[in-house]
Formats: sequence, C-alpha cells, structure tokens
Amino acid sequence: MAHKYKHTILLVEDEAFVIKALNRLFRKEGYHILTASSGQKGLELLKKVEKPVSLFISDQLMPGMTGVQFLEKAKKIFPDAIRFLLTGRSDMDAIVDAVNKGEIHRYLTKPWNDADLTLQVRQSLEQYELRLDNKPLLTPKRKHTIIVVDDEKEIIIALRRLFRKDRYQILAATSGQEGLELLKKLEKPVSLIISDQRMPGMNGAQFLERAKKISPDAIRFLLTGYSDMDAIVEAINKGEIHRYLKKPWNDDALMLEVRQSLEAYEHKQEIQEKNEELRQKDLQLIEMDRIAGIG
Repeated sequence: MAHKYKHTILLVEDEAFVIKALNRLFRKEGYHILTASSGQKGLELLKKVEKPVSLFISDQLMPGMTGVQFLEKAKKIFPDAIRFLLTGRSDMDAIVDAVNKGEIHRYLTKPWNDADLTLQVRQSLEQYELRLDNKPLLTPKRKHTIIVVDDEKEIIIALRRLFRKDRYQILAATSGQEGLELLKKLEKPVSLIISDQRMPGMNGAQFLERAKKISPDAIRFLLTGYSDMDAIVEAINKGEIHRYLKKPWNDDALMLEVRQSLEAYEHKQEIQEKNEELRQKDLQLIEMDRIAGIG
C-alpha cells in the first residue's frame, strides 16, 4: 500500500554498518532518512528539522545515552512520532523502561529480517497517517472513562475504589472477550484501558491488541504479577502498551501514572481538536471561494 505522505525516519545507532544497512533498506521505500550516531546527536538533529519526523528507530546500547533515554527525550520534541527500539540484547529492565519512559511502539531484535522490518514500518506509518487524517473532536474537560480487565474480582474492586477518588467513570470486565464486547457497546470514547496479562481464554497482550482496533486513541496499561519478557514484547509489538506495571502496586504511584497519562491524552486530544477546527475553516474558505467563482 502506497503512503499518502512523504515520511521522514530518524535512525539512531552508533554502529555505522547498521545505519548503512537500514538506510539502504528504507530508501527503497522512498522514505526520507536522517541518521545520528548517538542519542545526543539525534536530539540535536530533531531540534533543527523543519518538518515532522514520522518514525524513530533507535539502538538501545549506545555510549552516553541509551535508546530508552533518547526516545523518552525525543517524545517531548515529536510526541506523535512512532518509536521503535532495535537491540541485539534481551534486557528485561530495558524493555520495561522502554515502555514506561520511551513509550515505544515496537521492540525489535537484531539481526532483523528485512521483509519483517519493512512490513512493521509500513504498517506503523499507515497507523500514523490514519491518526493524522481522522482527528476526533474533544469535549472540553471531559469525564474520563477507564476500563479495568482482570479475572480476579478482588483486583477490580481495589482499582475501582482507588480510581473513584478522582471521579473517573470505571467499567470492568473479568475476561478479554467480555472487555471487547463492552468496548463495542460504548457510545463515548474510553480514555484508559488497564488489563491483567494472565487470564483464561485471552491474555492481556491479545486483548489490548484487539482493543486498540476498537479504541485506537485510548491509553493502554498492562498490569501483571509476573515478569514475563515474551509477554512484555508481545504487549509492546501488538497491544502497543503505554505502561507496564507490576502487582502488587503502590496506590500513590499508580494514581500518578494514571493522572499523567490522562493529562497527556487530554493534551493530545486538544491539539487534534484545534487542528480539526482549522481544517473546517479551510474547507469553509474553499467553499466560499468556489461560490464566489460561480457568481
């Protein structure tokens, strides 16, 4: 599928042969490629570019600044950009940091398969374009809805009690399937989805992957009592989670994560609303010019 926009990709990697290989691969697709050999150079480059960057691909282990640290800072400059972490090592702490700080969309391992990586990039840029083209309107100061999906009712009761202190509307489901059915019935958007990982029938990563198709703008948290690297990678690459949190949680820390994520959600929605207003005004001006031309 051909892209509607000319996309810019920033590659951040300290190994020159990796940069060369990725450059060669992505230029075949017609992307505009920028490169940096360190996180600091990548940030300096981002501050100078005039057009938005659609995708960051960063190595994890680099001198001076890790890939997670770079992506966390890069997100503040281009918050809408897709973020990939590409690494040759499986590091549990790095993966969790990549989710919670860099909010990555894909966790990929070296050596990569060219066809798979190209497909991942194409699909991610298609999603990026859809977000640009379909900007939902925001009701100012909206009441946020949170869906909690966990097969343990005690967990649901505890989270419901915790979140109601901030007057969020709380909906609950005891399985992934029940959560999906609930999402399809809702008339108002869901701001945040919190799911357990290990549940009968459908795990949290599988549920979040499907939930993303129904409510693509919702923030997604994975909450689990187990340290399972494969589950985290699956949740990143399929469910595109924003936070990976462990049970038992600290109430204050969890509330802070929720508040900060919902503030970011609101800010993003407000920007989309303003862009939609500008687009509508442009359409009105075009229509006025067309009518004037007929007259």
